[in-house]
Amino acid sequence: MYKSITVLFLSLFLVQCESSSETTTTDCSIVSCLSNNFKMIIIDEASGANLIANGTYTASNITIFDEASMNAAFSVTTTEETPGIYLSLDILESQEKSYTVNLKTDAFFTMNMDIEKTGEGSECCGIDTEIDSISVSGATSEIDLENKTITLFII
Repeated sequence: MYKSITVLFLSLFLVQCESSSETTTTDCSIVSCLSNNFKMIIIDEASGANLIANGTYTASNITIFDEASMNAAFSVTTTEETPGIYLSLDILESQEKSYTVNLKTDAFFTMNMDIEKTGEGSECCGIDTEIDSISVSGATSEIDLENKTITLFII
């Protein structure tokens, strides 16, 4: 009888330990993290056409590298009123970042950004950021820091 009670007690104890050690994971698939992205709108300087909307540039013929020559995370969105490229601003602390953007083989430009960490962010979206300044070489541009958007005019 004593053995039965001991085995029962140990079994209940192990079951309790096992259920309390379960970890919960957050489902980030339904979260939009646009606040930590930077939007690039690519316009043909001669015609004024949006080169993402008309299919000239797609995710398959765009590459973006950071200063360490690492591929930077980005997505191309064509379903918005103003289609563009969303560059993920992935930083841990305030810093200056440089990105080289290659569009097919016929255009490239470099952006230098001063990115400020403004908060701890969230599990799904990372650190909250704000862009203090941007400079562009290789393309004419209009910069809207408040909305984290740059319009680039390609010849």
